[in-house]
Amino acid sequence: MSSSTTGRWPKSYLCGWKPVEPPILRSVRQSRDAFNLRSYGTRMDLELLQRNWTLVAALIILVPVLIGVLVAMLGQSRGGQLKAKVRLVQDARKRRSACLREVEALGNKLKALSERADRTPPARIDKVKTMLREATLLAETANDHRLIAENTLRQFIRDEFSPERQESLQRRYLLLEPGN
Repeated sequence: MSSSTTGRWPKSYLCGWKPVEPPILRSVRQSRDAFNLRSYGTRMDLELLQRNWTLVAALIILVPVLIGVLVAMLGQSRGGQLKAKVRLVQDARKRRSACLREVEALGNKLKALSERADRTPPARIDKVKTMLREATLLAETANDHRLIAENTLRQFIRDEFSPERQESLQRRYLLLEPGN
């Protein structure tokens, strides 16, 4: 056979003839090709965006809304509420320790000024005494806030978690010894 033939029939015999495809098969093939991702490639081209602009706009609007709903749902869950209450306890403890450090520093300063009372003006000693009283009151208030936050956390753990889990959570977050 020569190179001008295809199988049994010569090319010249087949040149004017095209197979006829039934319309139903043609529409099935075209719709299959329209949804074939390889026909679009891996990038989004302008034609795809023009055809599906409503979907793109809906995605731009819905994605942040869905993220916000998810964050809100996680915050309202038992674990999210527990984390929020634990953060409150930690902040109250930090404030209390900062106030206690301030009281200690002012106490040391008053002690140093009292040792040099002969060279220190009385107004300065009175000012430090006033600051020490105020810092002591702030430390007491911070301690009260810490106690309130710990009691709120303790009550939340008692109300929301099973008895088996309560002890481990209290030990972990409230720094309790087993059995207390």
